[in-house]
Amino acid sequence: MEKIFFSSIDQLIYNMNPREWINFKPHILLTIGINIISKKIKFLLRKCPPIYHWHIGEHYDNYPDTYYKLTTYWPINPELFLKIFHNSNDRSIPSSNYRKKWEKLKKEKIKKHKIFFKKEKNFSDLNVLFFVFKAIPNHTILQLGNSMIIRYYQLFYEKKHSIKSYCNRGTSGIDGCVSTAVGSATIRKKTVTLIVGDISFFYDSNALWNNYIPKNFRIILINNGGGNIFRFISEKNLPENIFHFFETKHIFSAKKICEMYHWKYEEASDPDTLKNSLSCFWKKTNQPCLLEINTKKSNNDKILKKYLSYLS
Repeated sequence: MEKIFFSSIDQLIYNMNPREWINFKPHILLTIGINIISKKIKFLLRKCPPIYHWHIGEHYDNYPDTYYKLTTYWPINPELFLKIFHNSNDRSIPSSNYRKKWEKLKKEKIKKHKIFFKKEKNFSDLNVLFFVFKAIPNHTILQLGNSMIIRYYQLFYEKKHSIKSYCNRGTSGIDGCVSTAVGSATIRKKTVTLIVGDISFFYDSNALWNNYIPKNFRIILINNGGGNIFRFISEKNLPENIFHFFETKHIFSAKKICEMYHWKYEEASDPDTLKNSLSCFWKKTNQPCLLEINTKKSNNDKILKKYLSYLS
């Protein structure tokens, strides 16, 4: 089933201009839910909109016209709508090579993606998460930080089909990621892993102060020293001193927090240590575990932009 989806959308279209997008834009756009992550797909759908935009959902009658082209709102359960739509089997609909265009684009991007990671040696957020996402055990639950982590996640296709992933994306902030993951872990039988950035983790670290966290709960903390998201999403080259107002620079570590709450703590600051830690990170233990990955020495925003440029 996963093969019919194009889930890593920014990997496919990040460097696409409106002229190229004309060959890929849909005639009909169907949307389900509310917020989306990718600013690029939002830009392209607004710049070169579809002919029709249908929104499907039982409780979204106040859904915003995100792409300025909303033509029909269907107040129906999305699963039921798609089932009816699929079973209609209208043979009058002409054949199309639309999907083949996307499949060809996907193959090209995946090929470049693999070449890039064979060459890339920096211990950056991007490279670290490449190894982490591949290492997540199959058939487990993945909770993601709702800022930079979720943006990285949508760039990768590894393991998405074999795990269930969740994120507080709708909050558009850093609060609550750890609390949500802890709550999820307490009610699930499967292993829950939280991958979270440093600012999100420290902001919500009091979530670890309870007696109900299962021993198989895991946290992977990406500590880049202050949150680099604004260096990436800014569309202008801002002066360096401006980032003092955007970033939260710090020298903190989660080690003392883990000692206080009696968690098992591990740290990785190089590829070999990271690979060794990941190889046994999900084995049974007598306490929940946190792996802190230090990427402070890397120019994370520049490496991410280099990756996206390489895909073009």
